[in-house]
Amino acid sequence: MLSFALPIALYVLYNFFYALFAIPLGILSDKIGRKKILMFGYVLFFFTCLGFIFVKSIVGFAFLFALYGMFCAAVNSNQRAMVSDLAPNKSLSFALGFFHTTIGIMTFLGSIFAGFLGQHFNLNAAFIFGGITSFLAFILLVFLEV
Repeated sequence: MLSFALPIALYVLYNFFYALFAIPLGILSDKIGRKKILMFGYVLFFFTCLGFIFVKSIVGFAFLFALYGMFCAAVNSNQRAMVSDLAPNKSLSFALGFFHTTIGIMTFLGSIFAGFLGQHFNLNAAFIFGGITSFLAFILLVFLEV
């Protein structure tokens, strides 16, 4: 029974932390800037991926799913908000459409690649890939002038 209920409980925990932190992090991004919140989110995801490589306990997984919820709260809406901030008003709809199309395609391709790594190497390789891409996103934001 635990093997059936545990993934559901972890998903509920993830959603709880996502919902708990989405509004406060959105408000904070209005005050200190989207870039800082996005950078925080990418660092959080880096450490979450690192944690999934080493953690082996249920309590550890629960903590990591909570961090993953916080990452999504920091990044998902703030990415959209940053696109809205940067796009000219006359091109806002196009910019958001392009952003969502790009995110969808990259998520699809990244998921295929992570699945390939997990199947042909091990799951740790998929988490290393996620951590590296998150770290690269952080580095790109460091040099982005907004």
